[in-house]
Amino acid sequence: MPPRRELTREEKDEKNKKAMEKRSNEDPDAKEVRLAANRKRAKIAREEKRRRLNPEEVQVAKNLNAKKAREDRQAEAPDERALRQRLDAERKRVARANETQVEHEARLHDQRIRQ
Repeated sequence: MPPRRELTREEKDEKNKKAMEKRSNEDPDAKEVRLAANRKRAKIAREEKRRRLNPEEVQVAKNLNAKKAREDRQAEAPDERALRQRLDAERKRVARANETQVEHEARLHDQRIRQ
């Protein structure tokens, strides 16, 4: 797709004028919704940029979540632990049954490396 041509100053002014007229006739509730959506998009964009520029923070957050999950698992009751372990084992069994030959070989290779 070819790039868009640059708008002339008159076209930009006309476009801005139409947008301002549209916004001036806008319902206050609709305006609030639009502005909230814009704030949400801007926040997501800022966070994504921060993550891209500072990957260490992402790793710190992952480590913190993993630590919290470990603490939660250690604090759970024995019957809850048994149920969770049974469900995890069943989920892994289903995943192994559905894996491709390449995934199977990679999993076995990883197991051999760990042992």
